[in-house]
Amino acid sequence: MDRLRNAALSAAAETGEDVKKIYNFVLQNTCDYDMIKNNVILRNRRAGDAFRPAGRGVTKSLKKLWNEKRLPPEKRAAVPLVCDEDGILLVGGFGCDERARITDSTGRVLLLLDEAAVGNLNINASFFEGIGEA
Repeated sequence: MDRLRNAALSAAAETGEDVKKIYNFVLQNTCDYDMIKNNVILRNRRAGDAFRPAGRGVTKSLKKLWNEKRLPPEKRAAVPLVCDEDGILLVGGFGCDERARITDSTGRVLLLLDEAAVGNLNINASFFEGIGEA
């Protein structure tokens, strides 16, 4: 968590971007790499998909999650899902599953990048290098 926070602070200082905006972007698009079981699958939604959003203590269907966030139905198929053999690990732009949440003991992270979102944040490669530093 500290690495993510420090990388966000550095990027904000370097670019003038809002640190909270950068930090939230990172948290909504990362998961603990070491929690991945076997292969990673990148896919779009399927009927009945559900996951446990980190820190919320409940299982949510993607439909309910997207209704809460007011995501129009026509945009839902474009949201990337990072999955492994146990199910959804990360819903792009919305966060990770409880089992793959970033903690202070997280060693490696998987960061899902969307070129448009990164471009809108005005951050550069040094930000991503900061996340990867030990």
